[in-house]
Amino acid sequence: LAAAEGQDIPLMTSDELAAEIDSIYTAKIAADAEGDHSGAPCRELPDFIVEHYLKRTLSLERAETKFCSIIQSIRRAEQQGSLTQKAALFARFLEVCEYDQALPVPVLSAVLRAKRHAQSSLVKTRDAPAKVSIAHPGGRKQPRESVSGAALVNTVAALHEAQLAVNTAYESGLRALPSGGGGGPRELFHSLALCADIEGMPPASQVDNGRRGHREFAVLVTLLHAKLQREEAPELREIILRAEKRETITADEFRHALCACHFGEIDDHIWRSKLSPAVLNTQANGNLQLSGENLLEQLGGGASARLQRPMVTETNFLMA
Repeated sequence: LAAAEGQDIPLMTSDELAAEIDSIYTAKIAADAEGDHSGAPCRELPDFIVEHYLKRTLSLERAETKFCSIIQSIRRAEQQGSLTQKAALFARFLEVCEYDQALPVPVLSAVLRAKRHAQSSLVKTRDAPAKVSIAHPGGRKQPRESVSGAALVNTVAALHEAQLAVNTAYESGLRALPSGGGGGPRELFHSLALCADIEGMPPASQVDNGRRGHREFAVLVTLLHAKLQREEAPELREIILRAEKRETITADEFRHALCACHFGEIDDHIWRSKLSPAVLNTQANGNLQLSGENLLEQLGGGASARLQRPMVTETNFLMA
């Protein structure tokens, strides 16, 4: 950057910058995979980018100019309020951000592992329509003119970006987490629930915390259906069969079945009010009884056809 001081550095448009970021991620994924086999450590992103362009241009000067172009384009977009989430995340990996926002190499490596696992399942979206509107609480639409610049930039960018089914995003993210996971699965679940695009629901940023449980429940049901389809939830399948026979199902039994799905700790409030209406009484031992009818409506035969099928953009998935 110091060497380029005073030089005429070409700047990139948002689309050009996004394409360069995708190209760098793809190359870094391949390089990291090779490093895993050879035992070589992952390289810092700035060093890798210069080397990446050096291989393409065969000129150190042009490689460094290309790197400076990326930095300057990010800075200009930030100054103009047009920095997309995709570029902002990339800037954090480059450490072109506030000190406490920078993300270290191990985080970048985990994110790229998740991207690699999800790559084949990404779905390209159609071109953005000429007019953009953003959902408002209550189902109303907010005119383009009244949307903040940053929100509009990210809305338009999201319309062009590849998307991923939330169940695939969860499984891909889970595979990228360090062994042992800790609270990772739980945090991944909540992050995806917050950023998912769910039909008929406004974005999480536009609803209060009390209503976000609807989003979390929709994502949970989607994940459970994916587990059932892959025959990875035998205890949950048994509960569904018992509900079809009108047998009593307790909250403890359902909670145990969730644990067996390896989602991490799922808060009871996400599913309890949907599966255990207040009209049901507790059993003699004080254990809450679930509504078999509600359980079958969400997870029984034919329920998969009614799924809201939440989706996440690639950038939101990587940020989760």
